[in-house]
Amino acid sequence: MALDQTLGSYSTRYSAYPRGRAHNVELAAQKLHTVVIAPGETLSFNEAVGPRTGRQGFRRAPVIDAGELVPGMGGGVCQVASTLHGAALRAGLEIVEAQPHSRPAGYMPLGLDTAVSWPALDLAIANRYDFPVMVSTLAHDGELVVEIVGASSGPDIEISRRVLTRIGFREETVVDPTLAPGERRVTQNGIRGAHIEVTRTTREGDETTIESHVVRYPPTPRIVRVGA
Repeated sequence: MALDQTLGSYSTRYSAYPRGRAHNVELAAQKLHTVVIAPGETLSFNEAVGPRTGRQGFRRAPVIDAGELVPGMGGGVCQVASTLHGAALRAGLEIVEAQPHSRPAGYMPLGLDTAVSWPALDLAIANRYDFPVMVSTLAHDGELVVEIVGASSGPDIEISRRVLTRIGFREETVVDPTLAPGERRVTQNGIRGAHIEVTRTTREGDETTIESHVVRYPPTPRIVRVGA
């Protein structure tokens, strides 16, 4: 059975710097390329990509941890998971498991990103078609493209988003003895939280199916360090 019909695709941009992050995006995309999901089966992103360790070829790069950007192993892999998530939504696959980041990700619209972390935090998508589908990836020259292909082009699918509410952020003051007395330094900008309603509308013949869920982002505090 030829898997040459695109059911859904999504693309995002990534920077060449830091180089560790670009390397991780391209490596994770390579590990996903040509993974096949049989009818009724579920793809685990973590199982497909594997542990984000140096032994597996990953490098250190910034990651989001509890709302803050900190150095970590495998930074950038979440962009590959998020781009796969967008393609899976457009392809009509079932999203079994997905969790947003603790702060918005600049490479994806609010409500469409997903965070992954080995081994507990995963993206899982299920094939509800009666034919196998394959993940096709290309990461080159700063553009990441993920396609879901199968034996049929599938139904007509529309993804829409609606902001339900915005949540203000607070300011946190941290005493830093390395700063001069009275000196203030902003080390993290505040980001408002949000509740986003994501709706997928599927039209196939005379039948229309609407699926909606709410994605919640907590506010990211503004952190100010003050000299003692």
